[in-house]
Parts: sequence; structure tokens; C-alpha cells
Amino acid sequence: MATLQDIAKQAGVSIPTVSRILNPKNGPRVASAKTELLVRQIARKLNYFPNASARALSTQRTQNIGLMWDKRMDSPEETIFWSPVLRGLMAGCKRAGYDCMVSVEDYHTPKGFELPRGFRERSVDGVVVTYPLGDAAKQVQNKLIESGIPFVVIWASFVDPSVWSVDVDSNPGIRQALLHLYEFGHRKIGYCVYPHWHLGEYHASEQLEKQVRQEFGINLTPLVVDLTRNTHQEEGQNLADKLASGELDITAMIMGDLISIEAIKRLSEKNIRVPDDFSVIGLAGTKVCEYCTPTLSTLVSPLVEVGEKAASLLVDDIKAGLLGVKLEPRHVTLSQGFIARESTGPVPAGGKKTRS
Repeated sequence: MATLQDIAKQAGVSIPTVSRILNPKNGPRVASAKTELLVRQIARKLNYFPNASARALSTQRTQNIGLMWDKRMDSPEETIFWSPVLRGLMAGCKRAGYDCMVSVEDYHTPKGFELPRGFRERSVDGVVVTYPLGDAAKQVQNKLIESGIPFVVIWASFVDPSVWSVDVDSNPGIRQALLHLYEFGHRKIGYCVYPHWHLGEYHASEQLEKQVRQEFGINLTPLVVDLTRNTHQEEGQNLADKLASGELDITAMIMGDLISIEAIKRLSEKNIRVPDDFSVIGLAGTKVCEYCTPTLSTLVSPLVEVGEKAASLLVDDIKAGLLGVKLEPRHVTLSQGFIARESTGPVPAGGKKTRS
């Protein structure tokens, strides 16, 4: 691999001169335009690339951004949700001249959470935390604050105002979905509640329940889902079994995308058809909603934009820190939308169908 010494020898100039030409931030201009052109031509010819470690020592920047999320969510099912977020984050980092270091971490170890070694040793200029961390939120947040590393939290309704964050407001999407179901005659609707504050999916507040009851006359029934205990497939099957047995007195539900798809499959096996007998709405709008049968009506989260905004916020904080400027924490909130597809329809005559 070519070095500054190799370039300096061919160009007939000193190593410091080559360094300043190829890395202008290392000092003021020290050579003529002709010499600069010659040095850059030789560098290209020799396929010279700056040494990242040396650059980090001289500039106090690694040009790396760390990406961290909970090990519990590192599964093929969660990949469907996270891949667009990751795509947006990496695109945002690339535009700003940064690379990504990905670290899947266990936030719930008996000894307590510790930052990854590379993060502690400042191999990154900043960190994006891509999961709301459940009951370990405060511990992880405090470790990052103690480290002094700039960080941004995605889906950050749990964090305090002093933490930079990107969040998604579910209310616009959920209201559109409820209105859609209301117009089809649905008044008894189930909605998902995730005890561990699962990323990207709707946790209806008591205020919203009260509001839709008053505004639309809709009774919302909480459907508890715990993905720390069961898989998406198991939760979908359990919900379908409760619906088929008549245990759940609802005519429609709003549930995670994969759980909804599995529930539709199970209901079909029990001769309960969607949407003829029961209506289903997904939560995030992942691509799988378009490929199931029937296609899934769903809330739509701006997943790629979430990643892009997180990168943008973090880069702003990093740059401000390099200039010795302390910025007030910024909080970006994006809105969910709603898409109606084939999985929703009118309430069947006589109400919800159960297995005979």
C-alpha cells in the first residue's frame, strides 16, 4: 500500500508537504498549484488512501458512527422492520462522509450493561441507538451520557428531553385506521399493547382510548403481545385461536405486521375469512404487507426517513462538538400514515364470526 513517503519521493517534495496537500485540514497551503496537482496525480496513480487511524489521531475524528440495538430483537422477523431503518441510516452516514460500525448488544445481562469496547475506546464519533431499550433504557442512556459520546435514540418516547431523538407519532395513522374501520361499521376493535415497548408499533394511550370512544363510539380492547416470551408466529396463532373461540369480542384488530399475517393464516384454517368475517390492520407498513393474501391494510411508518434523520441529527451534534459548540438537544417527530388494502371490510351480518 502506498505511503506519504512513496508519494513524496516521486514528487520530489517533503512528506509534510504531501500530507498538507492531501489533507488540507492538517495545515495551511504550502505548495504551488502545479505542485499540488502533481502530488494528487501521483497519489491517484499509486492508489493512495489516507490511514484512518493516523487521521483519527490528528483530527480527533474517526469518521465512524456506531449503530447499536438490543440483542433480543436480532431475529429474522425483526430484520423485516429494521432493514429500511438501517438503509436510511447508512445512506445518511454516507452522504455525510461517515462509515457505520454495527454492534448488537445484550442490554439485560446480570452484571449490567456496558458499552461495546470500540465505543468506549472512541472508535466512533457518535452512536445511534435503534431500539427503545425496554426496562434497560435508563441504564443504557446513562452509560452513553457518562462516556461523553454524542448519541441519538430512535423511537425515543421513553427518553428524557435532554437526549437527542427521532420518534414517530402514531396518532395520525391510528386515527385514519380507526376512521376507516368506523366507516365499515366496526365499533369493537382490538389494538396491540407491547409490555416491553417494542419498536415501531402502536401502544394506545388511555387518552386516545377515551378520545375515540367519545368521538366515534368505538370500544378499544387492548391485546397484550409479549415478544420476549413468544415468537411473532405464536402470538398470531394465539390471537386467532382466541378470536375463533369467541374469547375476544371484537370485529377488527390493529396488530404488528407479521403477527397479523400469521393470524390471518390461522383464521383461514378455522374457516374464518379476512375481510369477510374479520378485519385486520398492520402497524408498520413493511414490505411483507404487500405480498400476503389478502394484502394487508396497515399503518405506514417512514422507516427509511427515520434512519436518515437519526444520521443527520448525530452528524450535526458531532460537528458542533468539534467546534466547541454545545447545541440544545433536538427532537424530530415524523408521522405515520395509513394505507387501505384488502384485509379490511364491512362488519359481517350478525357481527363477528366464530368457529362453530
